[in-house]
Amino acid sequence: MMQTARGALLLILGCCSLHGLSAAKRARFEVASVKPSPPSSVYCGDMRGVDSRPGRMTLQYAVLRTIILWAFSAKPWEITGIPAWASSARYDIAAKAEGPASLQQMWPMLVPLLEERFGMKWHREKRVVPVFNLSVAKSGKLPAPQAGSCVGSDPRVPPPKPAPGKPLLTACGSILMPVTPPGAKLYGGKVRMAALVGRLTDLLGRPVIDKTGFTGEFDLQLQFALDDSLAISRSLTAVPGQPEGAAQASDPPGLPSIFSALREQLGLRVDSAKGPAEVIVIDSLQRPTAN
Repeated sequence: MMQTARGALLLILGCCSLHGLSAAKRARFEVASVKPSPPSSVYCGDMRGVDSRPGRMTLQYAVLRTIILWAFSAKPWEITGIPAWASSARYDIAAKAEGPASLQQMWPMLVPLLEERFGMKWHREKRVVPVFNLSVAKSGKLPAPQAGSCVGSDPRVPPPKPAPGKPLLTACGSILMPVTPPGAKLYGGKVRMAALVGRLTDLLGRPVIDKTGFTGEFDLQLQFALDDSLAISRSLTAVPGQPEGAAQASDPPGLPSIFSALREQLGLRVDSAKGPAEVIVIDSLQRPTAN
């Protein structure tokens, strides 16, 4: 099934990161083809698409840096040492597993493929990295769950069609993020703090540590600007020839930054700090060997 690169990336960002990959026994592709992508002046995204079916994976026009992130299911801050050339080099990969493996089972198989074809050497280590601490700025502002704010919690069951003029209901506990540059919104029903922390980690591009002590559920409604404080905003709002961080002509007046929105709308505070985290270090990476 073909899916867009951005859609697949959002899928990955929602998963647990840093798969338990060990050098001992790992599943590998039975056969794989790795070729430099042909030159193209049309496509500029991280990847043209992913074609997957049981036991088979095809990556088209994929940036090597993105392939590495997907192989480890890692967020950008969880991996370091990727050389600069890997951010522009693109490859087409067609691979076949031994059995009818799912797409999720095949992502880690990219790691031994990168080791064999790109000479990738890597290791894990603990480092002190920039983090954000999330704490309570004003208690009592988290909205209590309301009846009808969400539907069944099984993510495999699609939510019902919303009534005219109403937003799509989320599965209880999950969070949706509709984006209309330069604004975005996080919303969901019966959400727990761990889910919000995961979303904020993706948005802010560094670990967010829960210091709130809040263990209950709440209904989430958070609206904020897509500005240069967000890891995702550059790709969504960039305009050719305009300096990074420049205000867009279509910026809605009064839309707060995500930091102000958290404080004003949810009573939560975000502070910069440093803390320990496990990261993957790429020790070496080379242009691929011939098939």
